[in-house]
Amino acid sequence: MAENLLSAHSNVALARQPIVDSRLAVMGYELLYRKNAVAAQADVIDDVGATAQVMATSLFELGMENLVGTSKAFINFPRAYLLSSQWHAY
Repeated sequence: MAENLLSAHSNVALARQPIVDSRLAVMGYELLYRKNAVAAQADVIDDVGATAQVMATSLFELGMENLVGTSKAFINFPRAYLLSSQWHAY
């Protein structure tokens, strides 16, 4: 079963960075876009697309519980993404 899970997600690239409190206890994770599994930095050309990739991968492919457990997840949203009229309720 673990082998199938690994092969199903072999093209998915995300990074997670712990967010800690003043006592260095993990309170959540920032989920970050990565171009591929060996990338040390984001290398983003389209910040809106990168955000969409992080959300889709986190929610639909890997699952939030697998990524952060019971901790909170944080995703940076570019200003253009937040202000886009596509996301306003009709």
